[in-house]
Amino acid sequence: MWGVEVCATPPPSLDGLELSPDEWGLIDLPPETGWDSIPPGLDEMTPGPFLAVILSNIDPSACSGLDRVRVLKARQRLISHYQSGMYSDIASIAEKMASETTAADPTEGQGHAADANGTDFAGAGHDPEMVAEATALEVRAALRLTRRSADIEVDLAHDLRHRLPAVGKALATGDIDLRRARL
Repeated sequence: MWGVEVCATPPPSLDGLELSPDEWGLIDLPPETGWDSIPPGLDEMTPGPFLAVILSNIDPSACSGLDRVRVLKARQRLISHYQSGMYSDIASIAEKMASETTAADPTEGQGHAADANGTDFAGAGHDPEMVAEATALEVRAALRLTRRSADIEVDLAHDLRHRLPAVGKALATGDIDLRRARL
């Protein structure tokens, strides 16, 4: 394998399709699974790597109209799950920035945010405005966003982690999509 643990717990068995831990991330579904077009239980599958592999093996052109809607809904749950992960990553960047309460050694000034004026945010500490600005700079560079877009993403990440954790959980489980999380 690639040395990456794809799934910490075994995925569910699907109509006799038993998977060993080595196969969880590399599933090539055999035609003898007995599925007409989609696997049974697709509507209830937890979003994550296993669902991603299942969806990557579904040919929508072989699906009925109703099954195409089920596949669409499963993909949206998966997208919401991964978007939640991205916002969690953004929140963790902000938390790391906040935990760095002392200024970095000037000889180690690489790898942290500085704005266009050269302001170094290594010692942002617990000043929420500086932490948000430093995080937005990192997100802006990493995701190639505009300043305003990066600010919006950082604000939403903060809200999902601290102000609205139930909404963040609903996004992670695919119960809501990003459009509803933003409301």
